[in-house]
Amino acid sequence: MWFFKKKKEKTNLTVFASTIIRNVEGDEYSGYLYKINWDSGNILKKIPILSQNKETWNERGGNRGGRGVSIFKDRVYLATAVTIYIYDFELNLLGEITNDLFKGLHELFIVNDGIWVTCTLHDLILKVDFEGNTMFEWWGSNSKYLQTSLGFESRELNLDFSFPKENFAEHYDRYSKEERLHINTVWVDDNNVYILANRKNALIKIYPNEKIVFQDNNLMSPHNGILSIEGNFILNNTQKQKLHIYSKEGRFKRSINTKIYKEDLSSQFAKSGWQRGLNNYKKGKVLIGTSPATIFELDYNKGKLGKKIKLEEKTTHCIHGLTSCIISE
Repeated sequence: MWFFKKKKEKTNLTVFASTIIRNVEGDEYSGYLYKINWDSGNILKKIPILSQNKETWNERGGNRGGRGVSIFKDRVYLATAVTIYIYDFELNLLGEITNDLFKGLHELFIVNDGIWVTCTLHDLILKVDFEGNTMFEWWGSNSKYLQTSLGFESRELNLDFSFPKENFAEHYDRYSKEERLHINTVWVDDNNVYILANRKNALIKIYPNEKIVFQDNNLMSPHNGILSIEGNFILNNTQKQKLHIYSKEGRFKRSINTKIYKEDLSSQFAKSGWQRGLNNYKKGKVLIGTSPATIFELDYNKGKLGKKIKLEEKTTHCIHGLTSCIISE
């Protein structure tokens, strides 16, 4: 009798990342979605993200490129400024999700019955179902608690962008500067919903009750406030190129230098090191995005930088969204 050894199934850490290309002109693509084999370092696929809302572009990026990326079941969900696209793991486009309130989207968080969405331009958090129907909405600029605690007034919202055509870009730019919070992250844990308010350097619980978990003015342009596997809040101190760690109660624990390029202080447009994109892919380790479009590993318990994969060479080509999963072959 012959015995055949069963072929061992190969598994790979697969990373999905989105980018924005700043200062892109005309009909050029404004960013890409990547599928990367982290173990080999190979880019398995790279697809362009078509330009949208060109009238709102500015040198920083405007509404260009890809935003948050999330995996749910066997699908990849990619936010752009006004649409969520759905792909399979081979990056074939399967569909899209829209909602009239989708404006200036950033990060997503997907749960069994829907998608939590940052509608950044309106200081708005939405939860929509998988057809795009609104299930929940929270208007940050109207929060009396935050107005009192963080010292701002409510704003006049222009939900359909009804600006004069002859100077649309000027009015749009003014509207975006009126954001009170610049919400760039939403995170859900045990029915609690958290946001990161970039302009207030604050991580805030918005549901079921509102509470400022922490405000840290040592932050500069923070992005990606996520809850780690161990139960700590981790976020990118983007402009200072550091990773900050806080307890779940909001106590600052430590910061880690994550600078991999030469600039001491980064900026969105002119300098390398604009740190954005964060994925806690295993206990004690995260993947971080930066510019020029690069993904690198950090062991945050040891404070040790690890593997690095550079996707692009130009400083204006920046990582925005970042996620990962194990895919069997």
